[in-house]
Amino acid sequence: PGFETVANSSSDLSQGCQPCKKKSYSSTPDKRCQPCPSGLTTEAIQSINESKCTICDLQCHHGGQCEIKFALSGPYGACRCSFPYHGSRCQHNTLSVVLPAVLVPLIAIALLVVAIRYMWSKNKAISSQHVKLLNDAREELHELVQATHIERDDLKVIRVLAEGSLGTVSLAHWISRDREVAIKAVNMERLRLDSDEGIATLNDEINFLRSLRHRNIVGYEGIVVGHEESFLVLEYCQNGSLTSVLETFPNLTEAVRSRFMFDIG
Repeated sequence: PGFETVANSSSDLSQGCQPCKKKSYSSTPDKRCQPCPSGLTTEAIQSINESKCTICDLQCHHGGQCEIKFALSGPYGACRCSFPYHGSRCQHNTLSVVLPAVLVPLIAIALLVVAIRYMWSKNKAISSQHVKLLNDAREELHELVQATHIERDDLKVIRVLAEGSLGTVSLAHWISRDREVAIKAVNMERLRLDSDEGIATLNDEINFLRSLRHRNIVGYEGIVVGHEESFLVLEYCQNGSLTSVLETFPNLTEAVRSRFMFDIG
């Protein structure tokens, strides 16, 4: 036992014996040496049976330890890996597989959160700017109203003249000035003074009318402010507008039309 038979040379058919090497054993001299179970080796050569295969012979990487385990088929050698390595020789890093699978979704979520926070802060800044502009417009409108305010009781409506873009235009008597004026009704609900558009519309109309200083253009006298309806007080032109004259007399000569153009130039 512990040896196997071999031929002395390729030309010599006589046989000889040689001891079994490490990782093998032989229980009878007429058989070849048998390998030890997987991962095991012998302490020395010339082992006579499998029970001599008691040394773990695996090269475990990354600090793994070789140990003998037992199964129904017999003992075998295996590597006990330390975290985070795994595999038959502890050659694989668990984190190299797990981390990308975990980090990619986390990074995506983090980027999404950053994008949401950026959009939220941007919208908040825009909203704050919008509120500031709205307040500035309201303050400007308030100053315009205060500068040209007329009491409602100081006007007595005589009759309706026409319909304007923001409301009815009527003829009224300005009591304290003892003269006739045109008042243009402004529906406050339709104008939506809680919005930029509504305030801008009224501001633009007042500023435009105040800027007009011409003997042939209707002058702005002031404004009457009410909760449901307000009035722009304008100069009254008893002969009508230039548009009504052109509609009434469509056959005016070029000289007359040129005169009209010169008057408003």
